[in-house]
Amino acid sequence: MLCIGLVFAEIAEVKSRGDMPEKVNGNLLSIYFDQIIQKNGPVDSSFILDERQHTAGESLTIHHPHENATIYVERTKDQGIIKEIIYKPLLDINQYDFSESVKVAKPIWRNNELTIPEQPKNFIRYISYHDSAVMNQLTTARGAGYNGFSSGYQTMVVHLTVPENVDIHLDSTDYVTFIDK
Repeated sequence: MLCIGLVFAEIAEVKSRGDMPEKVNGNLLSIYFDQIIQKNGPVDSSFILDERQHTAGESLTIHHPHENATIYVERTKDQGIIKEIIYKPLLDINQYDFSESVKVAKPIWRNNELTIPEQPKNFIRYISYHDSAVMNQLTTARGAGYNGFSSGYQTMVVHLTVPENVDIHLDSTDYVTFIDK
């Protein structure tokens, strides 16, 4: 009975619930960094979570109490409008893109204040199957087992284009970078 169970367990097809995310060619975080931060080439639209515009006042206060977003501020000669591009957080596990599974709380705008809220907790279950060590012992093809995973994570990136005449006030300069053209 044990032998029959073992053979059935090894041969039976494993079915998974849900769709498997796309396999990433290359390092997803490197691509993200090059396209968004270094501006090397056009930004892939799949990286963009939302694009918004806000009326510019005389000043802008940025509240950033959490370490869950990186803000890039670019000054422009355009008057009257602050443009905001929110790039989604990326999650790369074993070269599979789980970014669509990451929950995001977008920045909150009130009057001339931008607040980065605390991000929701994310619980992602990822199960990987590989050949059984028992079957490898019975065949001539011996393989080494791997019981770990590699992952990379990039927090949400907010890119603001702010007119030069708007005074910017920051709670903290951590995670806020001014871009010079």
